[in-house]
Amino acid sequence: MVRRPKAEERMTMRADHGRRTRNKTARGLHVESLEARALMAVVVGAPDLLPASDSGISNRDNRTNVAAPTFAIQAPRAEGVTLFRAGDPEPLGIGVPGPKPGTWLVASRALPDGLHIIRAEATGGVRRSAPLRVEIRTTVPAPATLDLCPCTDSGVKGDRITSAVVPRFVGTAPAGAVVSLSIEGGPSLGGVRADARGTWALVASRPLVPEGRHLVRAIATDIFGNQSPAGSVAVTIDRSRPTAAIEVTGIDSFRVSFSKPVAGFTSALRGMTFSGQPVGAQRIALPFTSPQLRQWVGAIVFVPSADGRVYDVSFPDFGPVSGTYTLGLGARASGVVDAAAGNPLAGDATATFSID
Repeated sequence: MVRRPKAEERMTMRADHGRRTRNKTARGLHVESLEARALMAVVVGAPDLLPASDSGISNRDNRTNVAAPTFAIQAPRAEGVTLFRAGDPEPLGIGVPGPKPGTWLVASRALPDGLHIIRAEATGGVRRSAPLRVEIRTTVPAPATLDLCPCTDSGVKGDRITSAVVPRFVGTAPAGAVVSLSIEGGPSLGGVRADARGTWALVASRPLVPEGRHLVRAIATDIFGNQSPAGSVAVTIDRSRPTAAIEVTGIDSFRVSFSKPVAGFTSALRGMTFSGQPVGAQRIALPFTSPQLRQWVGAIVFVPSADGRVYDVSFPDFGPVSGTYTLGLGARASGVVDAAAGNPLAGDATATFSID
């Protein structure tokens, strides 16, 4: 016959079983807590590219031309740190203690150009850190191109002769690159960043003085810190205004000469006047553009020189009429400008002659 435990015995048995269960659970939790702390002890932060190794326009964009960069890693409880690259089983480098407690520095071996995923692993750790994306490029960019902007190339477009002492330049460079302009062997003219299409424009930060020829250089520094060979353009600053002189070469001809080639002095002879007092007649003052002058002097023959400096004018049908006459050229009314730089005529010109 089986003896059943009394009520008091059953209560004691249940209490003993509860104590054993609690002790077993406590021991399990204690072991798990130790394992968690061990895991926490070897967790490391993501690598951080040192500013000295992060070359280029920004020292925080993780784009560099340093093939063997140095990284900082936060790992306060680690006994050591190793750096790895995704897809590469060989370590990039072994950490050494940094200047701050819990910081490790790892100098990587040289890496090829391209994008790299970098992670750190603590000695005895079970997992690697969060990734850091680093892009390396050591290729020297193509030279920056530059030219004088047509908007400030006064006079003949494309000849790079201008009256603007603070000209605007345009050109191309790698997208995002910083373009620095300077006068050859002289001061800086400023810098600008190329847009996403690789184009840029810059107004010189200082006048190009003295007048004359200046060789302007442009150097591009790409976002990785690589510097291009210099591109250059020769620009001539010319602010001298042309002058005019009128010479009477006969009773029916004259010559207009300019100190430099000009534009705008055409066969219409705009700005020129023929005035005077014919003997026994009323005084006349007629612009060369008026039909009345042609009625008075007849046809006008206009012969320009090849270089645009000398213009011969004659009236082959003009019958001499005694009197005193004046030929005049009004600078402003003529619209005559320096052909190369576009500088306006400096002043008026006149010539007086008499016919007996």
